[in-house]
Amino acid sequence: MATGRINVAPMAPFDPMSDPNSLSQRWKKWKRRFETYLVALNVIEKKQKRALLLYQAGQKTQDIFDTLADIGEDDDYDSAIAALDTYFSPKKHVDFEIFKFREAKQQPHETIDQFSTRLRKLAATCDFENIDKEVKSAIIQNCLSKRLRRYALLDSEVTLAKILAKGRAFELSESQATGIENALDSTHISDEVVEAVHPTTKHNNHRDKQHTSFHRQDFYTSSEFRNCGGPWPHNNNICPAKGKSCLNCGKSNHFAKVCRSARKARVGQQENRKPSKNTTKTKFTRFMANPPAVKAVARMNLFLL
Repeated sequence: MATGRINVAPMAPFDPMSDPNSLSQRWKKWKRRFETYLVALNVIEKKQKRALLLYQAGQKTQDIFDTLADIGEDDDYDSAIAALDTYFSPKKHVDFEIFKFREAKQQPHETIDQFSTRLRKLAATCDFENIDKEVKSAIIQNCLSKRLRRYALLDSEVTLAKILAKGRAFELSESQATGIENALDSTHISDEVVEAVHPTTKHNNHRDKQHTSFHRQDFYTSSEFRNCGGPWPHNNNICPAKGKSCLNCGKSNHFAKVCRSARKARVGQQENRKPSKNTTKTKFTRFMANPPAVKAVARMNLFLL
């Protein structure tokens, strides 16, 4: 008889109508939880066990149970469990189960421990004599880590436990290294952004030097300095024209001989004095149109002869 019973929340009912491919595994898992539930409630009598089994399993499971044979009497818990085991665990095809095990590969989101656990679940239906050996072989063949595979192949006697431990170490080091590298990449990108927005002094100096170089080219050509007309560079780096007033334009810091105002004026005067082709042609046309002038020139030529 049940004694010292404690309060335990009811179990979720078993769903016999969901994925039929996992029906057997789901039933085994639910049954183990139910057995733990009975222990927690300190239920000992088989009649109570059977009643709780059908109640907690839910209405859908009860409907299936009512159609089964060899379910025993109301106080026969073992017969009820056996009947449900037979129904929910149909005869499996071992070769197909082994095929599913061999095809299992570690997924990108899976840790080595998660992959190992999945392999063990698949191996449970394969009737392997040594599950650890089979899981070890599957990890070596189908794990994602090349480093782990090489480690496992270095020693044929290495155990599954050591392979899993090494796999965890590799995953941890990879995660830590990736974190550091991502932080460094972020810092590098930040520096590039700052450099683009606020160029460093080095680049500014280079740009200033270029500006100074172009500026200097304005002040002298070849070996003559434009402010004084003297040789470049000056002795003691002092220009003779510094502080002097131009006698041509009156402006400071250059001599009249290099005054650009004077040069422009001379160029303008030369342009004004230079006869244009059109002007000469016009004068010749006018001369030929004056008969007395033409006759006078002709007589002069005869006299000279």
